Amino acid sequence: RYEDFDNMDDSKMKPVIRAVIEMSDELTQPEIIGE
Repeated sequence: RYEDFDNMDDSKMKPVIRAVIEMSDELTQPEIIGE
């Protein structure tokens, strides 16, 4: 899913976008938080 953001040359934004995606994954997968 990160491939879509590889087109962005702003290297500063990539970590932010990845963090948002990871947080959204945790929200959609509550079993991860439960561990």
